[in-house]
Amino acid sequence: MNYNEIRNRILCLLIVFCGLNAVNNNCCAIKVAGYILNENSDTIHGTIQLSRFNQVTGAFKLNGIELESLHSRVVFRGLNDRAFETYFPEEIMGFGFKYKFTEYFFNRFAVIHNSIVQNESQQFRFLCLIHKGAFELYKDITTLYNPINQFDYDQYLTYSDYYLYRTSNGLFKVEYQDNIRNLRDLMEQAGADFRFIQFMPQNIRFKDIQALLIIYDRWVLCEKD
Repeated sequence: MNYNEIRNRILCLLIVFCGLNAVNNNCCAIKVAGYILNENSDTIHGTIQLSRFNQVTGAFKLNGIELESLHSRVVFRGLNDRAFETYFPEEIMGFGFKYKFTEYFFNRFAVIHNSIVQNESQQFRFLCLIHKGAFELYKDITTLYNPINQFDYDQYLTYSDYYLYRTSNGLFKVEYQDNIRNLRDLMEQAGADFRFIQFMPQNIRFKDIQALLIIYDRWVLCEKD
């Protein structure tokens, strides 16, 4: 095989690879109408690019979209823009879109993490709104490499953190802390009505927070009538 034949084969392989890569990107990229909120709280409408691939594990979402990467960045193109641009929590206040009849809204917060490195203890994240009422409940998804199972099929650990928010009281992580021993303590710290708190059972679990907020919203409406 001479030099020209080798070169032609290499060129053919490159063309095939680039073609397959383009097809893969088009199949896995999902473009939906959406918006971003800039630092002045102005709403800028355009298109948000979503993915079916998990950016960490490479796993493919057959019937859904990959949400984890949206906690740290969003790919957006304004109505008057020609190209997509990636925005990070340090640059915009939030974004939203609708996919398959479900509305998604991500809001920027400064989240505290347990870290021995001081400048890594606070990090801006886009948190996903999952409940809106008297309180707002947000979710954050994180996937980390698991070195213990590096030879196993499950090489990554995915976990979710939940945050309770109220404008007047701020953001609270839904977890056991020195001053928050249970869900009653959390609701009290977040500013819930004491009349409701006193009837809450002591053993109510943190994972029941969303169901509790639905009950609280109904109770608030009844109190207004």
